[in-house]
Amino acid sequence: PSAEGRVIDNPVSGERIVANGGKAQLIIENNWDANRTCPQDFARVETDSYNLTYPMVEAMKDIVHEFEILNEIQWRNEITAQVTLNSQLSSTAGYYASPCSMTIAAVARGISRAIHDQGQRAILGVVGRDWGFLYFMREQNVAWDLTGAHFYQGANQESLLTDPWWGTNGPLYQLSLLGKPITVNEFHCAEIYSYPNIDYESCFKAIDKQLKELAA
Repeated sequence: PSAEGRVIDNPVSGERIVANGGKAQLIIENNWDANRTCPQDFARVETDSYNLTYPMVEAMKDIVHEFEILNEIQWRNEITAQVTLNSQLSSTAGYYASPCSMTIAAVARGISRAIHDQGQRAILGVVGRDWGFLYFMREQNVAWDLTGAHFYQGANQESLLTDPWWGTNGPLYQLSLLGKPITVNEFHCAEIYSYPNIDYESCFKAIDKQLKELAA
């Protein structure tokens, strides 16, 4: 589904994935507030978000059963203007002090309800180490089934199983505290951020290292 609410995925492609034993996930971007003004009428925002999302899920639920609530929410401009990235760790305080976070929680509730009302599964993703975002969303009654995670760990960085930058015992432990299955739905090496001067050998080593850690 596109930001304009139109389904832009090719159903034939999705059908081929399923027919060959694969499973697709889709991101819901429902154009809930094109001007990003963060309206504070949360009941209306939630209802509008629900109504925009329902037909999007309905159009794809025959071949896709897991839908992510927005994408990299914490990196949205209206959020980063109010909550500094990677500053919260397990705290919810920054999000409660952010009017736009409160608006987006209402948007997420509407999306989640539209997904669940059609018997499908919802993914809520986290970017970076601000786990408090997930606790904030849970306290705001946003229901989800899988926690999405994005990992871009470099070859010279510590193991995903222990790296203290992510918090005690590393990111997988922190994610496990939510008690939900984890889907790593965006994955690469940190070296790609050096584009166009990427050290590809180091990148491949990083990916190999991360995959082995995740498998373990």
